[in-house]
Amino acid sequence: MNTKFLSVLLIFSFAVLAANAQWIQQTSNTSVNLTGIHCVDASNCFSAGASGTFRKTTDGGTNWTISGSGSTFTNIACVKMYDLNNIWTGKVNGTFHKTANAGGNWSQVVPATTSHVIYDIFYHDVSNYIAVGGSPSNMATGGNVAINTSNGGTSWTAQN
Repeated sequence: MNTKFLSVLLIFSFAVLAANAQWIQQTSNTSVNLTGIHCVDASNCFSAGASGTFRKTTDGGTNWTISGSGSTFTNIACVKMYDLNNIWTGKVNGTFHKTANAGGNWSQVVPATTSHVIYDIFYHDVSNYIAVGGSPSNMATGGNVAINTSNGGTSWTAQN
């Protein structure tokens, strides 16, 4: 009797878990390819496209709005949020765009250390982070790059 009850309880538990783990399609209201998305919590996310406009959501993806008063950012390869305000994008030409006010205003950052595609950014804290990238045309011959900053992106150092 106890094993039947346990079996029914386990089946019910798995059914509940499976029902809660479903993907729900979201509409971004853009027709361009999205190349990056990052969320700092279940509600707040930024997405970017290779040739599109930055989009943000504050309600878990139900509604998406253009970030930066309609600014268009082309050639975005990745987007990373440190928190709700500090957001960086890596571009295909080795440059970045950053905001410190949740996408209200964006500025470009051009490190002198690379012209590679920036594929990803990792934050240690708000001032120290590392970016990794590569050059699709010469990856087989050492075209990969890692750069880091310890002053919030003012200067960058190439890593071996």
